[in-house]
Amino acid sequence: MSADAFDTLRAAWRSNNEEPFTISVEQLQARARQLSRGIHRRNLAEYCAGALIAAIDGYYFLHFTSLLARAGSALMLAAIGWILLHLHQHSATGPIPTEALQSLDFLTRELTRQRDLLRHVWNWYLLPLIPGMTLFLLGLHQIKQPDGSPLVSEHAILHTVAACVIGFALIAFLNNRASGRLQQQIDQLHSMKAGPDTIHEHN
Repeated sequence: MSADAFDTLRAAWRSNNEEPFTISVEQLQARARQLSRGIHRRNLAEYCAGALIAAIDGYYFLHFTSLLARAGSALMLAAIGWILLHLHQHSATGPIPTEALQSLDFLTRELTRQRDLLRHVWNWYLLPLIPGMTLFLLGLHQIKQPDGSPLVSEHAILHTVAACVIGFALIAFLNNRASGRLQQQIDQLHSMKAGPDTIHEHN
């Protein structure tokens, strides 16, 4: 069941129909399964991206002789490890319960965890990358080419920093917007829980 379906469910529940609107535990479990699959796909993509970046940083650590560049690569590796560990600890879902109210609580709890994860993306995802990236760029600038010019010019560093600022801001914006959509679903689930006889189970 999609997020838009919750709007339809809530509108129907709050309408003035003669018969009260109910939602089945099967519908809640279907939404919980959909959420779990989406989280699994996202985490898998993050793990693959993290492994690729870690491999590149590992190569840089071994390839460059600049202490700053190597320190930056090491910090990036540590940051990637922290990001993936935090993602695993705070986003993995558990087994879906079979009882109606338990299914509602489960879905609300999982949506809340995902909302908090997206809402605080600066703290656990973006900020940990900055120290390593900064040292790495400074280290590349420190390395001299045969003609005496830096491997990475100040102009190139400024362009890279500008691109990172824009990229980080876009990531934060998209995650914040996604967390707002999750909050709407959480509010709708709270409304369903507050309503009498909103949830029913099929015999």
